Amino acid sequence: MNKFQLKGHNFMHYFWIIFFIWSVLIGFFANIERLIQVNDVTQSNMIEHSAFNSVLLAFIVLWLVGSIGIVIGYYLIITWYRKLKITTDELEAAHQKHDLHIKNTPLAVLEWDLDFNVTRWNKAAENIFGYSENEVLGKYSSFILTENVRPLADEILEGLLAQTGGERSTNDNLTKDGALITCEWYNTPLKSENGEVIGVTSLVQNITDRKQAEEALLQKNHELEAAEEEIRATNEELVATNNALKNNMHELEAAEEEVRASNEELIATNGTLKANMRELEGTDEIVRSSLAYLEEKNEHLIEKENALNNANKMLQLVIDHIPERVFWKDLDSNYLGCNKNFALDAGCEKTKDAIGKNDMELYENHLAQRYRLLDFEIINSGLAKINMEETEGDETEGQRFFKTNRVPIRDDQNRIIGVLGTYEDITSLKKMQEDLVASKIKAEESDRLKSSFLANMSHEIRTPMNGIIGFSQLLSVETKFDENTREYIDIIMSSGEQLLSIVDDILNISKIETGQVTVYNKEVDVTSFLQKMLPVFELKAQNNNNAVKLNINIPESKNRVVTDATKLQQVISNMITNAIKFTNNGIVEYGCSFQNGALQFYVKDNGIGILKEQTAKIFDRFLQLGKTAIENQGGVGLGLSICRGLVSLLGGEIWVESEEGLGSTFYFTIPFTDQLENDELHTNTNKGMNTDNFNFSGKTILIAEDDITNHKVLEHMLFDTKATLIKAYNGKEAVELIKAQQNIDLVLMDIKMPVMNGYDAALEIKAINPDIPIIAQTAFALDENRDEFMDDRFNDYLTKPIMREVFFCSIQKELNTREILKTSDI
Repeated sequence: MNKFQLKGHNFMHYFWIIFFIWSVLIGFFANIERLIQVNDVTQSNMIEHSAFNSVLLAFIVLWLVGSIGIVIGYYLIITWYRKLKITTDELEAAHQKHDLHIKNTPLAVLEWDLDFNVTRWNKAAENIFGYSENEVLGKYSSFILTENVRPLADEILEGLLAQTGGERSTNDNLTKDGALITCEWYNTPLKSENGEVIGVTSLVQNITDRKQAEEALLQKNHELEAAEEEIRATNEELVATNNALKNNMHELEAAEEEVRASNEELIATNGTLKANMRELEGTDEIVRSSLAYLEEKNEHLIEKENALNNANKMLQLVIDHIPERVFWKDLDSNYLGCNKNFALDAGCEKTKDAIGKNDMELYENHLAQRYRLLDFEIINSGLAKINMEETEGDETEGQRFFKTNRVPIRDDQNRIIGVLGTYEDITSLKKMQEDLVASKIKAEESDRLKSSFLANMSHEIRTPMNGIIGFSQLLSVETKFDENTREYIDIIMSSGEQLLSIVDDILNISKIETGQVTVYNKEVDVTSFLQKMLPVFELKAQNNNNAVKLNINIPESKNRVVTDATKLQQVISNMITNAIKFTNNGIVEYGCSFQNGALQFYVKDNGIGILKEQTAKIFDRFLQLGKTAIENQGGVGLGLSICRGLVSLLGGEIWVESEEGLGSTFYFTIPFTDQLENDELHTNTNKGMNTDNFNFSGKTILIAEDDITNHKVLEHMLFDTKATLIKAYNGKEAVELIKAQQNIDLVLMDIKMPVMNGYDAALEIKAINPDIPIIAQTAFALDENRDEFMDDRFNDYLTKPIMREVFFCSIQKELNTREILKTSDI
């Protein structure tokens, strides 16, 4: 209460005191006046003195009754004023807390009036857009909108004012310095108490860096695909070139053989001519005929030689235009040919400068030795080496990466006569791959940090919620409260459970998206599994005057299936809860059948149904559908998205069939298997136990908990059990108490504590006394943490907020087990 409120309070106090004194005096003098009048009348009529006394007494009694009524009225007014003051202070504190949250949230919070002028602008908005709150209050929205976004903003505003629900969009926006950024907007209408729209509130997140990273990654993927396509085309071209080269070599060998035969024939002819020259000197006609024949033969040889030269030139031209480096060697590793790109890499201006040389003449010694060993390995083995990666240089000088192909060259008799090779510089491609790997690692680290943050957030929320729900459970068992107070307690418990459900949904969807959910399979009796759920949902359905029915149509041989029962129950529960939520005075039916080698589950209702255009995106995150009659049903729109993720993990499929106004039917399948893989069947032995009559008298329980509120919750829960309670506020204190006192029967151990955490403390306690039961209690609520906790250190594991029934049953079980062990030792 500030000084102005205090002055107001004192003023009202003094005002009612003065009013009371004034009322008493007025009543007193009024009664005196009436007494005087009565006395005058009495004297004039000579009434007896006793009658006068009776009248005087009556007036005094009336005056006293009026004064007492004024006092009571004053008390009631003061009491009402104090209650009103307390309520006002609480509202003001809540308002200040809300404003503090708005100011410190990392998301920009903007509020607009009905003309789309700014009415609220938090610190995050200043950081994103560059404007201070004083610069933008009352300003129209166009100052942060680009030209092409303004029509969309007007359309969104019209939809919000028409109360059609929230809007989500990704837009380009302008900052104060004119920079263009990309933001993700979540818009929702602000409504007054009577439901009228009085403005719009927006949550804004700057996703410019994320969008640029996604575009860069997409561009790198396109470049990598193009590079792979180019390599593939090059390999195909190289194979074609190799085949053409073999064909040309065969033609060259045939032409050379023909030239050789012609030369031998010419030599023989010349010899014959010389031998017969004298005989033919007189025969000019015969000589001319022979000369003509020789000229014809020479022209034919010249034409073949020109054709061979042209074929060789064309082959060399084709090889030179191949983007990869191409070379071929003889059996001694001498170069017989290469293309222009190879010659340039080898330090030669022309291809002919490399022909006849070996690797020792073209490269450094260590490279030459490596290339020769590769050639001889191929020649000796006859096997090709395809897509080898080779490295040159080091990180200081700059490494270069090459993709190399080497194949043996064979003649018509399949004899190896040399080596054909190609290589390509893939340094830029390797760098691109490294960048992609780095980007992937960075993205995975981001997902890991997000999951870690959500897990810690869950822990921090569950810790105070343990106090809220714990004390609410304690209040719920009290009988001295009236009906209204008990209703308030039930509302607190229901709201706390709803908050925990929201936290679990956010954590679950994050784990599903980052692939951190583990499936724990066990054998499930499907009929019993579904029947146990019926009473729970029949109770829930009563709130909407609904009926719940179960229909099971599976053969006995398919009744037992191996799957994750927890995740299966979560999917079915989410679907039935949704069906009940969006159905009034109707029927919700769920069941299972065996279809095409799989178990097919379904949940059917005759509620509001779903529009056809919305069925395709019903399983998307944050999507909420509603009708005017049953709006504001709560939740964050993650239930069906979680169902889709869990069904996928179980190896099944999920879909929906719906018609607006007639209801919806959700289906999902899980593959049928009845083979367990070393998974134990866990059974809940605590169900149905009475938690009101536990008696732990004679037992000493150590509570190791650093949070004062949680300490009080556990103390009050255990108060009626007559157990002796010992406190420790960190793990080190717990260990010291175990050393000092040998009569402690059980330890309730919090995991996250200062000085020494619960893990280390439990390990030391077990080393001191291996038989003492330790029950872990933690606000970390992940399924996979159970195996982490349930080792030799802990006998049981409880998740905060701790539920009364589970809590007492766990303690009773561990104490009974310890008594059995003590008896067997005796």
